[in-house]
Amino acid sequence: MAGATGGIHSFRLTLRGDVLIFSTRDGGLYQYTMNPPAIGRISTGDQDVAFPAMDMHLGRYLAWQDRKKLQIFLFDRSTGKVGPLPISAQTIGAPQEAVLALVPSLQGLDPFHVFVQAVLRDASVRRFRYDIRSEVVRTLSELNAFVRAPTRPRWRLKRPREPPPPARP
Repeated sequence: MAGATGGIHSFRLTLRGDVLIFSTRDGGLYQYTMNPPAIGRISTGDQDVAFPAMDMHLGRYLAWQDRKKLQIFLFDRSTGKVGPLPISAQTIGAPQEAVLALVPSLQGLDPFHVFVQAVLRDASVRRFRYDIRSEVVRTLSELNAFVRAPTRPRWRLKRPREPPPPARP
């Protein structure tokens, strides 16, 4: 962890416990993998990382805010690619000085969507959803921002039907 100063600021762990990501007070974002044991920096040296988020089931996608640019970045662990998402202070229709934070999250039941809350200085919040597969950004209303995927599958195993009782003579 060369260059990391100030200790760990926040961390996230997959449900299996095989991947740990953490941000440091100096603004870096790192990942530690258990098998094989390895540690590496994810963010670039000029980024100031805030609000790291990780897909907790697969551990494939990581998202964070760069405080310097007020931009959300996404890292795909399977491809090793890091790139900005099309959600920033400019794209949400607010001046950069009006945006306090862009907070990403990856919901456990849906690892292919990044949810972003834009917190503005006037105490309002705007919510967005980015689809990783189709690369589409949608603005969420107050109602659909809090609707989550069902916790149980919608399908159910059907019991085999028992034959009808014999007819009485």
